[in-house]
Amino acid sequence: MAYPGKWKVLNNGYAGTANCHGSKNKNPKLLLVTDRVDLDDQITETFKKCGKQVKQANTGKHLLELLKDKDDGIITTIINKFEAAIKIAEPFTSNNIFVLVDEGHRSQYNNFNVYMQRVFPNACFVAFTGTPLMKREKNTAAKFGGLIDVYSIKDAVEDKAVVPLLYEGRHNVMEVNEKPLDNYFDRVAEDLTEYGKASLKRTFSAKNKIVQSLSFIENTAWDISRHFVDNIQGTGFKGQLVVPNKLSAIRYRDILKEIGRISVELLISAPDTREGDTDAFEENDDKVRTFFKAMMDKYGSPDNYENHLLMDLKNKKNQK
Repeated sequence: MAYPGKWKVLNNGYAGTANCHGSKNKNPKLLLVTDRVDLDDQITETFKKCGKQVKQANTGKHLLELLKDKDDGIITTIINKFEAAIKIAEPFTSNNIFVLVDEGHRSQYNNFNVYMQRVFPNACFVAFTGTPLMKREKNTAAKFGGLIDVYSIKDAVEDKAVVPLLYEGRHNVMEVNEKPLDNYFDRVAEDLTEYGKASLKRTFSAKNKIVQSLSFIENTAWDISRHFVDNIQGTGFKGQLVVPNKLSAIRYRDILKEIGRISVELLISAPDTREGDTDAFEENDDKVRTFFKAMMDKYGSPDNYENHLLMDLKNKKNQK
C-alpha cells in the first residue's frame, strides 16, 4: 500500500495518506481521531455494535498505553490527547500505523495537528471530510494534497443512507426607518470621536447585526412556525434551527414558545464571557448566563443537559 506525497484528502468521504512505504501492513495499528467528545463516544459505540474490538483512550497517558499494546484492535481518541502524549514519550516511528482523521477540515491547522504528526512521524494518515475548507489560507485539498475518492450526497441518496436534501429559499424583507435610528445612534455615540463614530457605525450596520435584532427574529420565527405547521407537522419529521449566537438562540426560543404553534427546546454551550459585551444596541450576555445557569440547575451538568435534550428529540413522536 503506497501513496505519493505526504497527505491526501477526500471531499465527502474517506481520504488521504502520508508516508506509506509499501509495506505489507500485517496487523497494523489503527487509530481513529476526532475533535469532539460526543463524536469519539459515537464512533466508539458504533464499532462496538459492529462487533469490532475497540478501545477508547481516556487520557494522553492511556493513549500511549494503548499504542504500546501488541493488540491490533482499533483505538479511538480525541486529538488534544496528543499534546500530553508527545511530552511523556518518544515518537512511534513505525510505518505500520494508520491514523484516520475524522472531520479533516477541522483541527488540522493548529498545534494539535503538529502534535499528532510528531507522535507518528511515519504513519499513514487518512482524512475524512464532508465540508472541505476552500479559503486561500485554509484549503483542505491544498493541505492534504488532493482527492483519493469521493462519496457524494447523490451517492448516499442512491444508497438510501440519507434522504434527499431539499432547499427552499425564504426571505425576511427588511425595511429601515432611518431617522429614529440616526437619532438613537447620535445619542449613543455622543462622546466618541469622528473615527470612533465611523467605526461603531460600520460594526452595527452590518447584516449579521440586523439578523440578530428582535424585529428580524420575530418575523422569522412567525415564518418558521407557519411553514412548519403547513408542511412538516404531523409527518414525524422534526426541525433544527441554527442561529448566529447564543443570545439570538434564546430570543428565537422565547418567541417560538410565545407563538405556541410548535414545540421548541434550546441547546447551547456554556457562555463565553467575551460574547455580547460590545453590543451597544442590545442586551449583553447576562441573559445567556441566566439561561445556562437555569439549565445547570435543572440537569446538573452540561453533558446531562445535552444528552437529555438529544434523547428527547430522538424519542418524542408526538411533538407539535
